[in-house]
Amino acid sequence: MLSRCVAKFLTPPLTGSTGIAAARRLSTSMVCQKQGLLLGVYQEKEKDADFVLTPAAEQFAGTVGAKFTDLLNLTKGSFRKGETRVFYGVNKKYPFTSVVHLGPREPEGVKLQDRDEVAESVRGAVAAGVRSLRS
Repeated sequence: MLSRCVAKFLTPPLTGSTGIAAARRLSTSMVCQKQGLLLGVYQEKEKDADFVLTPAAEQFAGTVGAKFTDLLNLTKGSFRKGETRVFYGVNKKYPFTSVVHLGPREPEGVKLQDRDEVAESVRGAVAAGVRSLRS
């Protein structure tokens, strides 16, 4: 995202009105200054079980207050492993907050081929969260 922002900002202005070109560069640079935050939550197998926040999500929830946990509770029934939810305006420093569902904290099933199922679910969820912040 940064390279795209820098490329847009460094493009030469179009010939013609300099006011329009300056406004375009200003609006592009303002878009590039937005920051997003990617957080994860665990949930047990039950569909309506409570969310277990990761340490980073707990720290963020402590700074924001009950607003973050209230938004998470609204998505409790429809939020499944690997899915993301993007919340807007929860925090002034991070206007875009993407929350990814990491599935259960303990992997289900048999451990095959020395594969860490928790790490695999985290990798997939992080990829989905980054895609949601890009769009």
